[in-house]
Amino acid sequence: MVSRIGSFNASCIGASHLKTGKVCQDFSLSWNTDDAAIITVADGHGSDVHFRSDRGARFAAEAAVHCIKELLLVKQAAFFCPDAVLSALEKNIIAVWYEKIADDIRREAAEENAFSLYGASLYGTTLLAAAMTGNFWFAIQIGDGKCVVIEEDNSISQPLPWDDRCFLNRTTSLCDEDAKNLFRHFYSEKLPLAIFLGSDGIDDSFPLNENETHLARFYRSVYQHFQDEGLRRGETQFREILPLFTQKGSGDDVSTAGIIKKIAY
Repeated sequence: MVSRIGSFNASCIGASHLKTGKVCQDFSLSWNTDDAAIITVADGHGSDVHFRSDRGARFAAEAAVHCIKELLLVKQAAFFCPDAVLSALEKNIIAVWYEKIADDIRREAAEENAFSLYGASLYGTTLLAAAMTGNFWFAIQIGDGKCVVIEEDNSISQPLPWDDRCFLNRTTSLCDEDAKNLFRHFYSEKLPLAIFLGSDGIDDSFPLNENETHLARFYRSVYQHFQDEGLRRGETQFREILPLFTQKGSGDDVSTAGIIKKIAY
């Protein structure tokens, strides 16, 4: 059976984190029907200051899927004003993320003033999300990681603009006070063959020199693998190779999620 649109996601704890007993800070999700798909990747910051960032990443991914589903229920045709729609979406995701954090603090029976003292920084995380329907696709991002797209002519692009504030171990974050102004987004009615999202553990596994070229080669091979094996078998096999990928690459947690047009199950 061939679906119009398929999606997958995979996350793996970093080899270096296994050695130190650190939990996985990455979280990814995917969802799709035959006519629409959503993917998201979040990477919690993991430092002592952000000691609940593994949860923050999960909350961010869940908030993104929830809010994008709601958007797709009312926006099935092409967007009249994409910037306004996506800016509103980003604000909604932030709001839902904060609600999940507040619920988590209550569940933990934290001190009454914990949230005001530390704010969302306990849960700090980056976020990448993308969606495709039969009429349009879009991607949003705050922080590092990469969105790589295989176009219909087989060319490779990274349509989301890069944020120069993301450098080495520094990144913008959902926990920043001005997070709503730090999102970047992209919208198009020209549907690509595939959209891939990867946490920085993926792109840091390749040399900084010509990193875009290395990522393009990597995601071309991933796309071809899924075309050869089908969506579900391809996802299973891809999850199996991720531990080796982090061992030989960045040593960091790694996550990839993808949307593939016209994919066999």
